[in-house]
Amino acid sequence: DNVQFNVEKQTVEYTTPLTADDQSDLLYSEREISLGQEAADSLHLTFDHMLTAVRFKIGSHQLPVSVIKSITISGVATRGTFDCSTHEWTADAGSCLSVSCDLDYNVTGLENVILNSGENTFMLLPQELSNDAMVTIRHEYYTVSSEDPTMTETHTGEITAKLSTGSTPAWEPGQCITYTLIDKKARSEYYLEVEAPEDFGPEGGTQAINVLSYKHIEGVRTPMRWAVQNYSSDGGKTWMDGGSSN
Repeated sequence: DNVQFNVEKQTVEYTTPLTADDQSDLLYSEREISLGQEAADSLHLTFDHMLTAVRFKIGSHQLPVSVIKSITISGVATRGTFDCSTHEWTADAGSCLSVSCDLDYNVTGLENVILNSGENTFMLLPQELSNDAMVTIRHEYYTVSSEDPTMTETHTGEITAKLSTGSTPAWEPGQCITYTLIDKKARSEYYLEVEAPEDFGPEGGTQAINVLSYKHIEGVRTPMRWAVQNYSSDGGKTWMDGGSSN
């Protein structure tokens, strides 16, 4: 129902579904056929993409987040008309709605990864982007509890950015646009804190060692996994391969 072909005007009217997993690519092809061509003759068609694929990725600077929950694009036209003779789109400026995709993507420690690939890729109308074209990424991030350093606290936040840039003032048919999210001001500092056990008595024994490992970015402490590479029980004379991790 979101695609209507007008035979008389030779146009295609398209309305974008509002969730990424309901969106599909549109393809078109045209070929002149002579009146004397036999019906049984083969017909070779070359198809072109009509829409623009839009994706988002995390760049080389890790973001102080852990789980991406949703991506929402707002301020873009969701209805338009494709002219089959000129192969050009006319976007309806009055059809600006929000389109979104729900995610549950743990990106802790990841770099250079696409957040919305596959069925979560946005397939949107080619159009000039106004200053109202925005993306909002909702996320959950975790901090080390100030009351109990062995526990974490969950927070929610949003990352908002404009889609119209000097390098991407418009979306064109057949393009795959990938926006990279980076925080150039953020500087990661990594900490590994080990709490020494009590002194052993003459009888020996075993004791637990508390390890606190986290990354510190812009006032946010994010727990990080750690692993024992090797260890020594004789003052460093010999070393054994590690196996503990957390």
